[in-house]
Parts: sequence; C-alpha cells; structure tokens
Amino acid sequence: MIITHEAPILRRSRAKRLNLTSRLPISGENVDNECFVVSSGKRGFSVPPPSHLSPRNPAPPVAAPPSNAPPPRLRLDYLDGLRGLAALYVVLHHAYYGLTAEASLPPLVTRLTYWLYLGRSAVDIFIVLSGYCLMLPVVRSGAGRLQGGVLRFLQRRARRILPPFYAAMGVTLLLIALVPALHDLSHPDALWSEALPAFTPGVIVSHLLVIHNFDPRWHSKIDYPMWSVATEWQIYFLFPLLLLPLWRRFGSAAAVAAAFLIGFALLVLFFDRFSGVSPQFLGLFALGMAAADLNFSPKISLFLCRERLSWGWLAALLVAGLVVVSLWHTSWPLALAVKDVLVGAATACLLVFCTRHLTRRHETATAQSVSDRRDTPPVLRLLESRPAIELGVFSYSLYLIHAPVLAVCQSFVRQRGLSPTLGLTLMLGAGVPLALLCSYLFHLVFERPFLSRALTKAQKEIVAQTHRP
Repeated sequence: MIITHEAPILRRSRAKRLNLTSRLPISGENVDNECFVVSSGKRGFSVPPPSHLSPRNPAPPVAAPPSNAPPPRLRLDYLDGLRGLAALYVVLHHAYYGLTAEASLPPLVTRLTYWLYLGRSAVDIFIVLSGYCLMLPVVRSGAGRLQGGVLRFLQRRARRILPPFYAAMGVTLLLIALVPALHDLSHPDALWSEALPAFTPGVIVSHLLVIHNFDPRWHSKIDYPMWSVATEWQIYFLFPLLLLPLWRRFGSAAAVAAAFLIGFALLVLFFDRFSGVSPQFLGLFALGMAAADLNFSPKISLFLCRERLSWGWLAALLVAGLVVVSLWHTSWPLALAVKDVLVGAATACLLVFCTRHLTRRHETATAQSVSDRRDTPPVLRLLESRPAIELGVFSYSLYLIHAPVLAVCQSFVRQRGLSPTLGLTLMLGAGVPLALLCSYLFHLVFERPFLSRALTKAQKEIVAQTHRP
C-alpha cells in the first residue's frame, strides 16, 4: 500500500502542520509487518516524510512532481544496515571469545582485538531496534493502537519469530547428535561448552515454550545465543499490555521510567532468578519506543526536543561513557546492566539522529538532488551501504545458526594444534565467512518462506537498489 500526499506546504500554524504529519500513515509493507529486533529481516521500511522545519526557517520552494509521478517516500533502510552489522558483530565476538577465553593472545593482539569483546552490546542494539520498529506504526496511526489488536499483533510476531527459532533448534540438536565434536562435554570452545548437555527434558521443554532464559540450567543450552530471543519474545507480551497503555496515558518519558524501574527492581530483588532474563531490556525496548515517538510524533514538545538537541553528539558521549565503564573492571553485579543502559541510550540517540537527517534530506531535496548524499554523515553512509543492508536481509538467521558452525570450526583449529593468534586469524578469515554462508542458506529454507509477500518484494527492491551505481 502506497499513500500519496501533496508536496509540502508551509502552514501558518505549527500545530496544524504537525497534525498533518501524524495523519499520514506508514506506507509500504511495514503497515502490517513490524520489524524484529534480533535481525528480523524486515526490509524496506518507508514512511511519508514528516515536517520538521520551523515557520521561521521554511524550506525552499519545491516544484510539485507531475501528477503521474509516484510520490516520494522516506526510506529508513539504515535500520536494516544497523541490524545486519550488529548481527555480524555478534558472530565476530563469538569467533573471538570462544577461542581466546581459555587461551592467551600476545599483548599486542589482545589490544588490537579488544573491540571484539563487547558482544552483548549488539544484543542491546537489537532490543532498542525492536522497540523503535514496532512503535513506528503505532505512533503514526493517530489512534496509538496496534493494527488488528493485541491478538493479531502476537500472531504476526509468532509467525515471524517462532518458525526460524524452532528450525534452528532442530538443526542444532541434529548437529549435536551427529557431529562428535559438538556433543563432547570437554569441547575446547568455552562458549559452546555452555550449550551442553542439550537433550535433557527440562532443556527441550523450556526451549519449546521459549522460557529457557528463566533458569540457569536451561539458559544457554542447545544454541547459546537463543537466550535473547526468549527475552525478546516475552517483551512482546508486555509491549501492548503494559508499555503502550503507559505511553498513551503518560507519554514516552513515563513509559521509559516505568520500564527501567520494573526491570531494575526485578534485577536487584531477585538477581539470582532474573539475571539471565535481563529484565533491564524492558527499559531498552522502551527507549526504542521513545525514539520513534520523538521522530514522528505530532506533539510540539517532542518536535522541539527533536530539533534542538544534538542527538549525534549525545550518542557519541554515551559511547565514550561505555568505553570508560568497560575499561573499569569491577565485580559489581549491576555493572553489566549499566553497560546495557549506556548502549541502549546511545542507540536510541543514533536512531533519532539518523532519521532526522533522512527526513531533512528528503524534504529539502529537489528532483535533481534526491540521490545526492555528499552531506550524509559517515555513520549513516555506513549503515546505508550495500553490504550492511544485504547482511540485514538474513541477520535473524545469522544470529540463530552461527554458533554451531563456529563450534565445529573451533574444534578443527584446536585439533590442528594451532597457536591462539593463528587460530584466531583462521576463525575470522574462514570460520566467519562459513557461518555467513550457512546462515544465508538457512534463511532461504527456514526464514524467507514465513515472510509476507509484500515483505519479500521489499527485500528484492532494497537489494536491487543497493546494486545501482
């Protein structure tokens, strides 16, 4: 569905102009299919351009397009690029950490590869992305409601998330049963050893119910990255039942505050029970919701906040804080949660920054300069690059299936008696590409068939556009 709209016209009343923006619904496939955090493969997010210019600083006059020309749409393809790069970083982190957790690298190599140590930060990005993408249709709907109601929302989420999840679970169990290196409890990969034993009744049942993150005995079994899929799935139920009512009644700030309050209360009061669940992720999800509200809400207060704050610098400042906290080694139990909050807040600021830039570029561009991206910030240029967007196409499959592939490669490296440095080079140079290949094949067989037709068509459009000179 494509919604046509007239060329932007400067309104005398700022409120009227902002209300015009709120009445324009999201166009494209995402009206019916929200994006998934951990690499959903939701492609081609496009929305009609909202207004952002002040009446005192109007945009230059833009000639109206011919009546038979298709209306321009604001495309947020960078969301797919961010998701794809975050998934790739998870793979690089697991290739690095699985080999080096019990082996010492030379000091120089350790310093050069320290950036690969923060793999959990990518999961934080996924959670914020999920809140942002799922909130976009809501904030643009005008009524602030989920299309089709709560039940229909959960059905869409289940169809999108669960079939690849169960397929990855079955494929991994089959590999564990057939490949001797994968069911060896003394596996050299420090991460894969946490996935075993995999065939106990509690592990199987908890994964089938997607509640394995609640018990340390089940948390990282079978396929250790899957714990975050369970947390994400559980947040889906709290989104329409808790966070949206809070947002409608009290606004974004109250929803974010309540989400973090609930998350940290559970973490502090019941740390042993909920540390594996990471309840602070509820707050990260709410940060994503707030970022979407800032970018597209017709409220004047949010409009002013969006335009007056330096979101790029805020994101950079939060990343600097993350670096400082990461270098500060401490046994404080909540240190990991503090890092999650810093990464989540930085990601939310980045989303506001990138979308605001794309909105301005889209609104002020003439027909001759729509494709002129010389003024695009480097970070946005990276996220909109062809490799990043193509990674985003199968990033959910990459997240789900890379762990057993890397575990097989780790066993090969250790059996050959290679040094840690040479082994790490082989893992990054051969193991990671092999994981990418296997994940893409998994995507074709187990993920893409469950995407809607509109979504599959949008995927092809995005990839085709990235191949153009």
